[in-house]
Amino acid sequence: MQNKVFFDYTNTYSMERTKLKIRIEQLNPVVGDIAGNVELMLESMHDAGIQGFDLLILPELVVCGYPPMDLLERNAFRQRVYRANEQIAAASTGVSVLFGTFTANAGSGRRIFNSAILASEGKIVSVTHKTLLPTYDIFDEFRYFEPNRSFEVVDFKGTRLGITICEDIWNSQNEIIYHIYDQNPAAELKALGAEVLVNVSASPFSKAKAPLRLKMLQNHAMNLDMPVLYANQVGANTEVIFDGDSMALQRDGTVAATTRMFEPSATDVLWNPVSGRLEALSEMQQRDFSVEERIFRALVRGLRDYFDKSGLPRKAIIGLSG
Repeated sequence: MQNKVFFDYTNTYSMERTKLKIRIEQLNPVVGDIAGNVELMLESMHDAGIQGFDLLILPELVVCGYPPMDLLERNAFRQRVYRANEQIAAASTGVSVLFGTFTANAGSGRRIFNSAILASEGKIVSVTHKTLLPTYDIFDEFRYFEPNRSFEVVDFKGTRLGITICEDIWNSQNEIIYHIYDQNPAAELKALGAEVLVNVSASPFSKAKAPLRLKMLQNHAMNLDMPVLYANQVGANTEVIFDGDSMALQRDGTVAATTRMFEPSATDVLWNPVSGRLEALSEMQQRDFSVEERIFRALVRGLRDYFDKSGLPRKAIIGLSG
């Protein structure tokens, strides 16, 4: 049985800390459209800043879109993303932002890391790399990325964040586990003193994914005794569809806030470091659709984005045959 590490929310240090107003936003990026994706991010940052948020959390690889595949092999593409990372960081004067991207590997191994950058006050504060790199289903990440080999908790305005990236939290008790990993990044971060588990993700839609995802997040919240902030990509890129389904969960696994599934949207919470709880600041959105409803919404999202992102006319001929 996994050991649990508990944080004492009643100590004197925690009593002096400030509450954090946090926005979790799921964006619909286009693979390879770095300029367009950066524009989406800057708009989100501007809106969050003028509304007084302390932290904006955005999905995995949002700068380049997911999955970028062999675009990652092109040096010119990599250099443009590095410049975009700096551009986003420089714009973080109105609100701090945690966003998914890739960063250069200066050491041995593969050229890049799948990373999450925390930027604040116009500069990069921390860079967290993805540990567990999936190679099943649509994923082929170990082909491109070097895995993380060390763990570090990030202090943000007095709150210790345990930052993870997508697959890093799929090492949990689930009915379906594609891979069994030797490491559990979430547990490692908890042992280092993390108070809030954050995950930036690009988790694709499947007809059974929504309830499995919820149970996985609830397992982490309850087993580690800390809230979970989950930001997932939404939208479709060719045949891969993302349902978003971003959310915030209390330490006991209760869902505190949700986004609109299959739509670019945001959800807002207030983190109280004294009580260790989240307060919802936005209306709860429906996520308990039937399987048939989720499939229908996924098909609509996929077709719409295929036409829009490919620049096709908004008319098509459908051929049906028996």
